[in-house]
Amino acid sequence: MSTPQEIKAWQDRLITTFGANGAVGVRFLADARAAERVTGAAFVHKFHGHRVLTDSFLEFFGGTLRAQSTFNNKKGWPQDQPYYMTALMMYLTVFRTIRSAELLSERGYVLRAYAIQRSVKDQLWILCAAANEIATFDELFGWGGRVEDVSTNDQDEIFKAQLNTENMVRRKIIGSESGLSKESEAQLLIWERMFNKEVHRAQFSLFRASAQLLENPDLQLGPVTDDLSDAMYLNRSMELNWVTLRLLPFMRRADTPKDGQWSANWQILEESFRFMFDGFNGLGKAIAPAFLEMLESKCKFDSSTYFKEPRAKDAPAVKAESSALKKSQ
Repeated sequence: MSTPQEIKAWQDRLITTFGANGAVGVRFLADARAAERVTGAAFVHKFHGHRVLTDSFLEFFGGTLRAQSTFNNKKGWPQDQPYYMTALMMYLTVFRTIRSAELLSERGYVLRAYAIQRSVKDQLWILCAAANEIATFDELFGWGGRVEDVSTNDQDEIFKAQLNTENMVRRKIIGSESGLSKESEAQLLIWERMFNKEVHRAQFSLFRASAQLLENPDLQLGPVTDDLSDAMYLNRSMELNWVTLRLLPFMRRADTPKDGQWSANWQILEESFRFMFDGFNGLGKAIAPAFLEMLESKCKFDSSTYFKEPRAKDAPAVKAESSALKKSQ
């Protein structure tokens, strides 16, 4: 183990080599940080409607999570729904993932935020599958009834089962078994592949940076304003947040006290997303009707929806919630 003196010497060497006036990051990194502030502020100012709708949605999302957590702490986890804990933590993860994408966009990195949206989409498909009773949580996570002492071989089998389940879920929500029109299937496939291009090798970031360099050969380390990148992120944000809103009622336990204000606020957001979508649809983009067909077919939930744990046919009741938590760790 290094001594405090050795650690300080190591730090001082870095500061001396790469810093100035006793600090690191005051030259080239400072330029990138300045660009992040300027580009991010321009993004927030230009797309004020996005900021108002998204922050309103996240406020409602966060409030719903807090209220459900408080109710659970008071009543205890439902013994007959052992995977409810897993479901609630999935919603918390979705909230944090959406928020992390927003933070990147507010610093000008909209295409890196776009890459994170692929993760949001994947998480939502699993929740959507549970809400539509396409598969049990045990199936969705590939656990296969395993509860304790998962071996390395089990981990391999779980990984393979998860991939198989994800492919099955995709087919049923937007693919060949979805029942959607062939035109919508084709457009949603393009929609998915665009996410993948940015996730793998950051291809859109690469191409946009190359185009910007042709316009201005003075290379900038930090982000620059780019209308095409902004539009890609904003459109996907509107779509994925709307899907999330449709799935939020499934977060609540059936014994959650009735709350008329919650239902009214949910409806206000539903109408707000539709208003935003109608503007997008008016641009004539082929993805718009395809997305709407998918939303109305696979996310037909409203404020009267409550959590119901999907169960496999002819399967015994799942084990206690402590087992579900252990398997989710």
